[in-house]
Amino acid sequence: MRITKKADDLELSFAPRGDVLAAVRALPSRIFDATTSTWRVAHTKENWLKMSERPDIFPLAGITPPSSTGYTIDAERGLLKIKTPWSAANAEMLRRLPDYRMWDVKRQAWFAKPTRRNLQHLRTSSAQFVWSPETEAWYQEHVVQNEAKTQVLRDQKAAVLQAEAPSVEDYKFGGPKPWAHQRKAFFLSRDRKAFALFMEQRTGKTKVIIDTGCWNFIGGKIRQVLVIAPNSVKTNWVTDELPLHMPEYIPWVAAAWSPTPTRAERTQLGEVMNVEDQRLRWLSMNVEALSSLKGRTAAFRFVKSAPTMMVIDESTRIKTPGAARTRAAILIGKHAPFRRILTGTPATQGPLDTWSQGLFLDPRILDCGSFYSFRNRYAIMGGWNHKEVVGYSHLDELQALWDAHSFRVTRDECFDIPGKLYQKLVVDMTPEQQRIYTAMATRMRAELADGRRISAPIILTQMLRLAQIAGGFVPRDYAELYGGEPTEAIPPGGNPKIEALLELVGDVQGKVVIWARFRAECAAAVKALAKAYGSESVVEFHGGIDDAGRIKARTAFQDPHSSVRFLVGQTETGGLGINLDMARTIVYISNSFSLESRLQSEDRPMSGAQQHSVAVVDIIARGSVDEQVVQALRDKKDVARLVTGDAWRQWI
Repeated sequence: MRITKKADDLELSFAPRGDVLAAVRALPSRIFDATTSTWRVAHTKENWLKMSERPDIFPLAGITPPSSTGYTIDAERGLLKIKTPWSAANAEMLRRLPDYRMWDVKRQAWFAKPTRRNLQHLRTSSAQFVWSPETEAWYQEHVVQNEAKTQVLRDQKAAVLQAEAPSVEDYKFGGPKPWAHQRKAFFLSRDRKAFALFMEQRTGKTKVIIDTGCWNFIGGKIRQVLVIAPNSVKTNWVTDELPLHMPEYIPWVAAAWSPTPTRAERTQLGEVMNVEDQRLRWLSMNVEALSSLKGRTAAFRFVKSAPTMMVIDESTRIKTPGAARTRAAILIGKHAPFRRILTGTPATQGPLDTWSQGLFLDPRILDCGSFYSFRNRYAIMGGWNHKEVVGYSHLDELQALWDAHSFRVTRDECFDIPGKLYQKLVVDMTPEQQRIYTAMATRMRAELADGRRISAPIILTQMLRLAQIAGGFVPRDYAELYGGEPTEAIPPGGNPKIEALLELVGDVQGKVVIWARFRAECAAAVKALAKAYGSESVVEFHGGIDDAGRIKARTAFQDPHSSVRFLVGQTETGGLGINLDMARTIVYISNSFSLESRLQSEDRPMSGAQQHSVAVVDIIARGSVDEQVVQALRDKKDVARLVTGDAWRQWI
C-alpha cells in the first residue's frame, strides 16, 4: 500500500485484497474516489489511531501524525457549524438533527440552529466533538441551565399543588373570594414572564388573569393589559369581569376595541390609549381584528407604548401557524414583557395545535426552530405523498415540556366551585339583521306609543318578534321588512348565534344541551352541528319529535358510550321532568319569557348522580331584547310580569 498526504486527507492506493479492503472500510471516515481509483481518508486523530493498530497494512512511516480531530463544532452567524470526517454513519447522525440543519457544499460543513434539541443530539451522538468556547456556552445555557431551571419550576409546582391552598398574604384580592385552585394558579403564575392557564371553561381563569395583571401593576412591572379574545366574549371583560373582580384600591380603565367606534366608545378607547393616564389600562380586542391592518396596528402601538401583559383568551384561535392573526399575535407578543394563554382545550384537533401557542408564549418552551421540525418530532406522517398525519409520538415528552410552564385543572377537580357557572357570549347582529330589527322596533314604538293602554299580551307578542329576528330569522308576518316574499323566513348574512355556538362547543369538553325557544333556531343549530361533527353526534328534542323519538334521543344522549354529544331542544318541550345529567354545558340560543321554563331547563343536568359542575351559557345578540330577557331571568324575575304598563319602553 502507498499512502500520500494531500491537503487534509491521506490518499491510499493498493492492490485489491480482501483483508486490506476490510481494514480500509473499518476506518472511521473514508471515501472511494472513482476518478483516481484511490481511497481518501481524513487525516485525523481518529483515523490515525485506527490505522496505527494495523502497521502490517498501513505504512505510516514518514507521515506527520495529525494534531487535531476531524469532529468540530464552531459558532458562525449565530448557527452551529459542524464538521466531521466523511462517513455514512456521520452523515446519518447529522441528518437526524431534530431541528433546522443544512449541508453547505461550498463550506463542506453542516449548519444547524443552536436549539436545545440540536445541542442535546450532538452531545449524545458523539463524544469525539471538540466544542468551541461559544458553542459550549450555548450548550450550558440552553441545555444544562435550562434543565436546572425547569426542575426548580417543577419542584415549586409540585409543592403548591400538594398544598391544600397556598396562603397569599402579600396581595388583597378583589371581588368574590377566590377558589382554592384559583389561588394555586395565581401563586404559581403571578411572577412568571410566560405561563399557560389550561383551565377548563368556567373554572375562573379570567379572575386569575385580572389578579395577575393587578399584582404586576402594583409591582411596577406593567402599566397595561392587552386581552385578545373571541369576538363573542371581548366585551365581557369590560362589562362583566373587570367590574366584578378588580380590587377597589386599584384605579383602572378599560375599553373594548371597535374598528368603527361610536362617540362614547371613541372616548373610552382614547382613555385606554393615553400613556399619560396612570391607571391600570385594559384593552380587549377580538382575535379576528389581528387579521386586519387596522387591528394589528392598534394592538402593536398599544403594546409598544408601555410595559404590557398580553393575554390570548381561548388561545386555540391562534393554533394555525400560517394564519395572519397567528403571525400577528406572535409578532406583537415579542414586545410584551408578560404573556399568557388561556384555554381549557389546548389541543382541540391534536397536539400539533400547541405549536403556535407555545411560540407566542415563549419559543424556548417547545424549543423547535420551525413547525415542520415540531411536526416531525411529534407526528407520524403517512397517507397520500406522506403528507397526512396518521398518528402521534413522544407525547409524554411534549407534556413534560408544557408541565413546568402551565397550570391544568378541570371542573371535576374543583370541589369548591358551585354547581352552576354562568357565562354570556355577546354577538353582533349582521347588518341585515340589524336593519330589520331596527325597522321593526321603530314600528313597534310607534304602534305602542299612541297613549292608549296596551295589554301585556300584545307587548309580549311584539317582543317575541324582536327575539325571533335576534335569533336569525324573520317572522313570516313581517317578511316585508326583509324585502322578500311573505314566506321568506331567513335573512342573508349568516347567523352569528350559530357561529358562536360552534366556537363554544369546540372549546368545551363533554356533552352539551342546547336550548332554544324557536323551532327555526333548533333546526339551524342541528344543521350546523351535524355538518361540523357528523349527524350521529346530535339528537333533537322539541315539539316536532314524537314520544318515541324523544325517548330514543334522551337515551342516546345519556349513554356515555354513545356517539351523541349534543341534544338540541325547546325549553317548553324538553325543559321539564327529564334527566340530562350527562351534560357538562347548557347553551341558551334564546329564552322564553317564563321564569319557570328557565329554572326547570337549567336543572335538567342536576341530579344526585352528578359529579361535576355545569356551565350555563347564554348567547345574546348585542343591543337586542335578549339582553333584558336574560338579565331578568338571571335575576329570577318573570319577564311576562315585568312588561306591563310603560315597562316595555325599556325593552324594545
